[in-house]
Amino acid sequence: MKTFLLILGILLYQVSSAQQMLGIANSNFSGSAGMTLNPASMLFMPYKWEATLINFNISADNNYLSYSQEKNTAQAEGIPDTHGGMIDDNSPNDKSASLHLMLKAPSFIYKTKKMAFGFHTALRNETSIRNVPAAMAKYLYEGKTYAPSFGTSIDSKGLHGGSMTWAEAGISVGKIMNRDEDNHWLMAATLKYINAFQGTYFRVNSGSLNVVNDTLFYPDNLNAEFEYAVPNNPAYLISYPPGGGAGIDFGVCYISHPIDDKVSLNNSLIKKYNYRIGISLIDFGFVSFKMNANAYHYNLSLANLANVKNIDSLIESGKTDNKFMMGLPAALSVQYDYCVVPKWFLNFTAVQRVPLFMAQVDRPNNISAGLRYETTSFEVGVPYSLYDYSQLRIGLALRYHFIFLGTDKMGTFVHVHDDQVSGADFYFGLKLSNLDFRKKPKARKPCPSLSKHG
Repeated sequence: MKTFLLILGILLYQVSSAQQMLGIANSNFSGSAGMTLNPASMLFMPYKWEATLINFNISADNNYLSYSQEKNTAQAEGIPDTHGGMIDDNSPNDKSASLHLMLKAPSFIYKTKKMAFGFHTALRNETSIRNVPAAMAKYLYEGKTYAPSFGTSIDSKGLHGGSMTWAEAGISVGKIMNRDEDNHWLMAATLKYINAFQGTYFRVNSGSLNVVNDTLFYPDNLNAEFEYAVPNNPAYLISYPPGGGAGIDFGVCYISHPIDDKVSLNNSLIKKYNYRIGISLIDFGFVSFKMNANAYHYNLSLANLANVKNIDSLIESGKTDNKFMMGLPAALSVQYDYCVVPKWFLNFTAVQRVPLFMAQVDRPNNISAGLRYETTSFEVGVPYSLYDYSQLRIGLALRYHFIFLGTDKMGTFVHVHDDQVSGADFYFGLKLSNLDFRKKPKARKPCPSLSKHG
């Protein structure tokens, strides 16, 4: 168990917010990348069409384990360290972890004067573990020989986690609802068809874990549920996936005093708009698992454990169904983007997860503020975010013509002295638009008379 938790910590490092790609998602040139935050972004992109070749995003995080380069160096110099440079957080707050993976390819957007249309395909994984009691995290990390846990009872109420891997295909439609010199009202939605390859969920409704000694521990008055679905044959993963479902992203946006379409987008003397405000509901939907699915519900205590013959009979004793449902990592988001001066923008974004009252993978909450310098061909953004209303982090995003890359957790890559690395976060994308195929204006030849007398 100790090895499992250590591997989990290395893979999930700290709970992250990068699934929003904050450094690029609020850009006027974000296009498909911004639609993961608000689908209405397809309507204010300053070009007619965009083709995203690839958009990759990985984010992993936990608030229990971190890695210290200084501690690992000390170990190499002969100072004993049984945890290989890993440091655990002994604060009394509950522990959490999450993992986000997304590969979007391809996607396409086409915009007219009043409407926009889009299509995308993506592979995604979302994993979360939340409300792990600090005492349980310590016991699992140190192992069954951890003497301070002997004779204790660890309250496990509220502990829950989930994981889901799926492929989605989405169709997006957006419309400019109102358009005049003073304001624009935009509205867009993305409908997603989902094939899920695996789904897992567990929750402890009540109960505790009693640790007697290094050989005996047992659940006491444990009321818990557990559901999972995995393919029994990888050959049928595509043709007969365990789960299927649907989801929707919906967003509206208001733009105050937008720039006239006839004015150059790269004009350094004119603001693109005064401000814009967006509100969106993202990843609202569900998946129904009916193939190779199992649902269990347990009521366990020391009394009924005494009658259990083996672990297999214990597992099967709680089976209730051959199907279950899981919700997508739904969230509400608000975005405010203010043009301070031409090419310079100040952004505020909030993302709040929405419970669906069913098995679900939790999306991390997030509040961020960011400064952005933006031109047609080049862009740099620096978001400063508060993950789950408790952890501060700074990011960096760069865009140059058809490529962008960034991180919402720059501390992973930039270390100072004994910085403890507790997470990993990275995204990049390649895309083309009609702006990349514009003919460059020919340089004017100097007037012969001027060159002669000059």
